[in-house]
Amino acid sequence: MFMKVYPDINNNGVLTSFEISNSLAGPRMLAQLIEKQLGGEIFDRRKWFSDNEVHFRFLFLGKEFAVWEPYGDNSRYTICPADESDIDSNIIEKVQEGFKKFQPGILGMITGVLQI
Repeated sequence: MFMKVYPDINNNGVLTSFEISNSLAGPRMLAQLIEKQLGGEIFDRRKWFSDNEVHFRFLFLGKEFAVWEPYGDNSRYTICPADESDIDSNIIEKVQEGFKKFQPGILGMITGVLQI
């Protein structure tokens, strides 16, 4: 099963961010995907029991992104540029494609969802 991606397109038709279901992957699995498959660099990880909605930030092709869970209790994670004024849809699309191709195994799904 491939990961379902929900693109966020603005009124000008520009990809500004995307969402993924959190039922197949937890923050740890997402961080591993970003590091190992995309070559991104993870930093600023959320501390346990923190009320911060951002699970972590990462660098990809010189751009800073955030992986956050709206309201801290949502069915999806949002992957977006950390600076909303610095949107490069080409780079966002490359990140999105990496998520679309990701196919967690059964063990990965179990361990990815059961951790924070």
